[in-house]
Amino acid sequence: MKQFSKYIGLDVHKETIAVAVAEGDGGEVRFFGEIVNTSEALDKLVKQFSKAGDRVKTDRRDALSLARLHLAGELTAVWMPDGAQEALRDLTRVREDMKHLLLQSKQRLLAFLLRYRLEQALQSVRRAHPEGVQRIRLLAGGRNTDGLARDEPTRRHHGRG
Repeated sequence: MKQFSKYIGLDVHKETIAVAVAEGDGGEVRFFGEIVNTSEALDKLVKQFSKAGDRVKTDRRDALSLARLHLAGELTAVWMPDGAQEALRDLTRVREDMKHLLLQSKQRLLAFLLRYRLEQALQSVRRAHPEGVQRIRLLAGGRNTDGLARDEPTRRHHGRG
């Protein structure tokens, strides 16, 4: 069996490729870096690792190498989800996004209530009391809350009697 001088591992993503290198003599495996996912960048990478007299890989050699790796238990199975499973993943992602937005909104409301010292309304919101918003309106009464916690607009006095 022919020994190679280097073994290159590529983790391919949409925009980048992470590159790792293992020396053919069983030396240390090291992270080489990340390159953009373009054919030009791959060509440049191949030229960096190529030496005079090295042959370019072929599909036949790749297939043989994959068979050996599979026999040695070095390969991990890859599973491609179908359309329904991908839709379920999308739905799960959207649900997580909405939960995050709900938490952010709740935190903003609590910060607002703390800023205007509306403790009773704050406690109502924390308990998720159904009348919490109505209590905020009542407790804001005469305080200037920029119109956010009550229905009537803020009136400004211009010093006229």
